[in-house]
Amino acid sequence: MTFAAKSVLGASLEDGLGTGVAFQLPEKPFLADTALHVQKVVVSVTGPNIGNAMLTPPFIPQLNEYYGRTAYFRGSAARSDPGGLGIILNVTDEQLTLHTLPFPELISRIFEIHGIKAKPSPAGLLTSRLVAQMGGLQGCRVFKIAGVRSLIKKYAPDRSFERTEALTMIGDADPATHQQRFDAYKRLYIEQRDKPELKPEDAFLYLLKKGVFRAGLKLACPTCQLDFWVTLDDAKSTTECVYCGFAFNVVPQLRDRNWAYRRSGLFGRDDHQRGGIPVAVMLHFSS
Repeated sequence: MTFAAKSVLGASLEDGLGTGVAFQLPEKPFLADTALHVQKVVVSVTGPNIGNAMLTPPFIPQLNEYYGRTAYFRGSAARSDPGGLGIILNVTDEQLTLHTLPFPELISRIFEIHGIKAKPSPAGLLTSRLVAQMGGLQGCRVFKIAGVRSLIKKYAPDRSFERTEALTMIGDADPATHQQRFDAYKRLYIEQRDKPELKPEDAFLYLLKKGVFRAGLKLACPTCQLDFWVTLDDAKSTTECVYCGFAFNVVPQLRDRNWAYRRSGLFGRDDHQRGGIPVAVMLHFSS
């Protein structure tokens, strides 16, 4: 016998065992008197994914023990349902707490059923970290802009650029007329904004917020005459040249210096992020 589905509000939790969800069970359409405490019922839970984990796993009965041990800490208490996860409870239970199933481990378990040993590749791990840095797949929308991808590709991790260069490339400015060809992206949503249309400077500011680029200063050493770059965090009125070690006052140079930006973090790698950006865009379209 089954009963109609009901929606409940869950509370997310973080503990030493990972991410979980706790919720109050809805009113039961049957007797739940304490005298019936030996009776059992299966609560079928359907919920959204949480970060890089899954609350309702795929229908694979062979993984019932794994589902129960990981999500409910009782290997015999879980039943894989089409479209949900069933948990065996006493009819008198009023609450339920489930922990999510990590995607990488779940995928490995699925392959293991068929005798295949699988683990995330280095490229897969990097892409996963890239998506997390951007705040999830939705945060990767900005990579749909061809100028953004070109900007990341053009400047190596040891090369800096100024804001004007970034906006010109993101806006795909015509070399002859200097008119921006950004119309295809004006309605692209990357984050909440007050104005209806997206502009190249909005995309660049978003990349700075997400740590794709970091700001600094490009300075010239008065002794060895070589240019070098220093991050905003490390910039001081008296700075040491990274090449010859000479300490000099940078204040006189600030008058004709603009902020210089470089790729940072994962985007500071010189391996094209192992294809992580196009993969993230593809996953966004398929999600």
